[in-house]
Amino acid sequence: MAASPPTINLGSANSFAVLAHTYVITGAPSVFNGNIGAGGAITTGADNVIKGTLYATAAITTGADDVIDGSLYAGAAITTGAGSAINGSLYAGAAITKGVGTTVSGSTNAGASVSGAVYSAAMAALGAAITDANGRAATTIDTELAGVTLVAGVYSAVPGGFLTLAGTLTLNAEGDPNAVFIIKSPTYISAAASSRVVLANGAKAVNVFWVPTGYFSIGASAALAGNILATSYVSLGAGAAVQGRVFSKTGYVGFGAGDSNSGGFGIPGIGTTTTGTPTTTTTTTTPGTTPTTTPGGTGGTGTTPTTTPGGTGGTGSTGGTGSTGGTGSTGGTGSTGGTGSTGGTGSTGGTGSTGGTGSTGGTGSTGGTGSTGGTGSTGGTGSTGARGATGATGGTVSTTIPRLFSPSIVIPTSDGGVVIQNAPVEVIIPPAANSGNLVWGMSIDRSNQAAIDEGYITVCLSAMRSSGEYVTSFAAPLQIRMPKPPLNGVLAFSRNNITWTVISRLVERALPDEAQDGYFVEADGRIIVFTRHLTCFGFRKPQAPLDMSIAKFDIVTGSVSRALATGGTGEDLIRYQTMSDPSVCEVTETGLIFGNSAGTCTVYATKGGGSFYLDASSPTIDIKVVDAIVPLVPLAPGVGRLALAVQLAVLAVLVAMCVLLVTLGRRRFPKEE
Repeated sequence: MAASPPTINLGSANSFAVLAHTYVITGAPSVFNGNIGAGGAITTGADNVIKGTLYATAAITTGADDVIDGSLYAGAAITTGAGSAINGSLYAGAAITKGVGTTVSGSTNAGASVSGAVYSAAMAALGAAITDANGRAATTIDTELAGVTLVAGVYSAVPGGFLTLAGTLTLNAEGDPNAVFIIKSPTYISAAASSRVVLANGAKAVNVFWVPTGYFSIGASAALAGNILATSYVSLGAGAAVQGRVFSKTGYVGFGAGDSNSGGFGIPGIGTTTTGTPTTTTTTTTPGTTPTTTPGGTGGTGTTPTTTPGGTGGTGSTGGTGSTGGTGSTGGTGSTGGTGSTGGTGSTGGTGSTGGTGSTGGTGSTGGTGSTGGTGSTGGTGSTGARGATGATGGTVSTTIPRLFSPSIVIPTSDGGVVIQNAPVEVIIPPAANSGNLVWGMSIDRSNQAAIDEGYITVCLSAMRSSGEYVTSFAAPLQIRMPKPPLNGVLAFSRNNITWTVISRLVERALPDEAQDGYFVEADGRIIVFTRHLTCFGFRKPQAPLDMSIAKFDIVTGSVSRALATGGTGEDLIRYQTMSDPSVCEVTETGLIFGNSAGTCTVYATKGGGSFYLDASSPTIDIKVVDAIVPLVPLAPGVGRLALAVQLAVLAVLVAMCVLLVTLGRRRFPKEE
């Protein structure tokens, strides 16, 4: 059996199912076993079941019909969805808005000074846990985890490498229920859709730790086990489930649409919940862990009761019966039962049949003072909690800006830059490109579901000054991080989402000074687009060839020929164009070719791509335009399209005049008999 490494101590983060440095967004429906904490806003989807308490530095917005078995602490406003059930209290640094049919078992405290102590302590513990994990010696493993079985130990990808899971990974505890598995990556970890982690021979999810230095990406319907301690963001696809905690030290945690039957996220029983109506109904400045102050349960955890049986310990043998006290009969000695654990110390008095004198346990009532231990939660009243209100301003930025453009989330960075997130795309805007108080927006074209299903994603970006003027070019390049391209997909950009131009691939992970755009392929196949201009970017299919035929290759001035193109697989119409000067020829979009003056007329056809394809162009064809006769009436260049009609009209007039003269001559000089 492999020797198991010591576990990673999560400390104050132990009661959390989800922790994020910025924001948390959950899908609908989902189940969370544990608390949820965010340095920004928390937004939950509809039909969420959360068996814990929510702590947000900014606002909290819950979905319709959510059931939350704890309290809500928000540095800004709290808004609950219709039909929600909150089995705790609400504490908000700003207004509280309850949806129709929402019930709150505890108190409602708007405008409260909410402490961020619980969340801060949890994030500090997360940082310490990551440091601990990264400091441990590890066995190097292959990049792909599918089909692999690991026993207890510490594992890591090669230096600078990454880990992927595109199948099933088995963790074998070999019969040891305390076996610990620590799996590290110097960069990121990516689990493909429908991938699995199987716990075998006594392995437990609480003893599994995933520690990527970068992000952790989980595909749709994947089922993982273990605690995710990511340095960067964590993104989860629809229907994914994690039997364990999901933590991000520096980024966000975003969940796709959930599955209420999947088991959800977190560890059952770790969350801070409130049972029944809280005994505390005042609007105190609070928090910390107040939600658990209700029935002296916290007192139970208080260690002060152990001072009581000190005296009882004199009769200590009494504790002998105390083993029964474990079941609370020593509780007969009163509230000491609450100190049941003390009874455990009583077991030292193994002699104690005299425990029958347990009435002395009556002194145990002092153990009742354990309830004062419950007051220990007042430590949470740290006035520093006022900082939460500042966080509220951060929440305002990330929820107001995107409304101008799309449901993307815009996050200002501390150095003056901006990060825009709309799964599965992330845009990084450096400070040098964000001068002038710009308002940013990003949208993903979701109009063609078939294209999206095949991986043909289209991303459009915009930036606007406060004056309403749009900015389209920048001195410093932006980064657009996109998923792997689909098979045969080509990366291109478009200014109108119709005509697409291919983007060049970069050899290095940087854009040359003279280039406007380019893309770099990461080791995992993901794409980073570097661009100095704003437009639409996306993956496209090459079209089938476009062929063109011409009715007449030689035409005289004033006459017409016709082009006919076939082929192509794009979704747009075929259009005809010329590369020649209009004085020589003109071509309509329907393919009519008008000869204006002698020369060569070069014609070609194009077809736009639409949602899937690149543009297609036919080969060019040259048509010879010649002067058949000298024009009877001088014509200006460029009006050759009317030349034939004008000349015919002039000729008709001349013929009519001749006929008229002949007729008049006959009438004036009649023919002699």
